[in-house]
Amino acid sequence: MAFVGLWEHWCGEDDEIVCSFAVITTDAIVPMQAVHDRMPVILAAGDWAAWLEDGRGPSAALAGVQGGGLAAEQFPFTIHSSGD
Repeated sequence: MAFVGLWEHWCGEDDEIVCSFAVITTDAIVPMQAVHDRMPVILAAGDWAAWLEDGRGPSAALAGVQGGGLAAEQFPFTIHSSGD
């Protein structure tokens, strides 16, 4: 599986190459709603070509996205300690 995103490079000031990236988000599925109301759109490996190559556009590639197989797991707060 992979997060869905958009990537582009373009020429900025002084012909500097600028790389831009955005992660596409959607409403959180039930297991993730305890963490946040939004989550990245995730595609199964079998759907990558529809997103990247087939020319049908993003709506067709995202039509079957359900987020199945995901689970939320709580970790101890000490993992997030700035002293680590």
